[in-house]
Amino acid sequence: MTITAKHQQLVLQQFARQVARDIPLTDFMQLEFRDYTGLEIRIDAPLAPNINDKNTGFGGSLVTLATLAGWSLLSLLCREQGRCCEVVIGESSIRYLAPATDQFYVWGAIQRQVRQQLQQALQRGEGYKAAVSAEVMVNQQVVALFNGTYFIKPLAPRAPCLSSANGLSLAGARRRFNRKQKAGYL
Repeated sequence: MTITAKHQQLVLQQFARQVARDIPLTDFMQLEFRDYTGLEIRIDAPLAPNINDKNTGFGGSLVTLATLAGWSLLSLLCREQGRCCEVVIGESSIRYLAPATDQFYVWGAIQRQVRQQLQQALQRGEGYKAAVSAEVMVNQQVVALFNGTYFIKPLAPRAPCLSSANGLSLAGARRRFNRKQKAGYL
C-alpha cells in the first residue's frame, strides 16, 4: 500500500465514524466502509440487520447502501479538494437482479472524467452534477445495479464540514435547539 493509499484508508475510517454518528440508519445497518480509491468506494453490509421476511436482503437496505456509496464517494472527493460540500441525491434508479442471500456489499464508482470535472468546478467555487454507478454484490454475483445523479454545492470557503467532531451533528443541533427553546429564544 502506498502512502497515498494509506492516507485514503485513514480518511475513510474517520469518515465512516462520522457517518455512523451523523446518519443513525447507517449504524443500525452495521455498515463497514472497506475501501476508497478516489474513483471507487466499497461498503459492506451484514445480512442479519438488513433482512426481509423472505430471509434475503431487504430491497430498501440495498438501495440505501447504493445511494450512500455515491454520496460518500462524492463527499470524500470534495474533502480531498479541501472543500466541504452539500451532496444530495437528485435522481436514482435501481434494478434488482437476484436476491441478496448473504452478506452484501456495494462498489460505487465514478468515471475519471467526472472526477476531473468535479475538481475543476470546486476550484472555481461552482456546483456540479455528477453521475455515480454502483453494483450491489453477494460474493462475486451482482444482485442490483444502481445509477444516481447527485448535486454538489460547495459551502463557503473555510466553512466547517458537518460532523459530530466539530459540534455540528444532528444531536448537537438538537441540544442547541433545546437550550434556545428553554431560554425563551424560540
